[in-house]
Amino acid sequence: MENLKQQLGERIRKLREKQGLTRAEFCQTEEELTSKQLMRIELGQSLPTLIKLQFISLRLGVEVSDLIGDTSLELPEDYIKVKYQLVRTPTYADRERIEAKKVLIDGLYNRYYNFLPEEELLTLDIIERFLNLAETGEDLLIEEIYGDYLNQVMRKKVYTLNDLHIIDYFALQCQDLNYQKAKLDHFKKYLLKQEVSVDDNYNIGLLSALVTSLGAYYLHGELEVLLEIINRLHDIVSKTLLYAYTPGILCFEAKYYLSHQDRKKTKELYQRAIILAEQIGDSVLIKNLKMEMTSDLG
Repeated sequence: MENLKQQLGERIRKLREKQGLTRAEFCQTEEELTSKQLMRIELGQSLPTLIKLQFISLRLGVEVSDLIGDTSLELPEDYIKVKYQLVRTPTYADRERIEAKKVLIDGLYNRYYNFLPEEELLTLDIIERFLNLAETGEDLLIEEIYGDYLNQVMRKKVYTLNDLHIIDYFALQCQDLNYQKAKLDHFKKYLLKQEVSVDDNYNIGLLSALVTSLGAYYLHGELEVLLEIINRLHDIVSKTLLYAYTPGILCFEAKYYLSHQDRKKTKELYQRAIILAEQIGDSVLIKNLKMEMTSDLG
């Protein structure tokens, strides 16, 4: 696989240079591919995803098969299953769940690191950083880690799953002192417009990014935008049947009505959230909801 990275990168570099294009000219708006990503591909440091490879082949005027031959870039089924488990299983900051996810990530790195495209490695890295942040409360600012990716996402109106992960991580840091309202408003505008997908991983990423953004707005007292996000979250859940997210949404809805001094509505929403969590059977979620309710209502 290392040879494939190097050979593919060398082919792409030679064809690009033959056309007299700089990396910046080749990448155009950088919505599909940034100059830094292309550099890493050409240097044999990372593999492109099939989508990025299709963009590269189109720009070069060749077929994908001309670049990779009969080599398959399909992800291993075992990898996809574990990644699905990582994305779908919430931790709710529970230490045992966090450690279990870290073990899964270590296993994926050990087995597949050299075979994974850069975007897949990015996904795993972001998930791991979420876990570290939940465990320790400390991490580098997103601009220091994923600056080129963040700038790339800022130029988009339709998001990929990794774009959602980047926004999610950005919104999580906005919950603390690194609150950047203008950027968060920009992402919120387009998050609300994203269509649901046939891929539940994408829908989960969309729900998560919206919930984390909701938390950032709430913690900074931006209450006027909460209901708009909450209503969109309920709409997404109704279309995707991902009802495991409903208790968390109801929790934020309860906090919204509490901020408007409606304790009756707040209590009603918390009780609905707890009943749904009990039906799901998630003991950590039930415990967290009861703690929040007691904290808010006494």
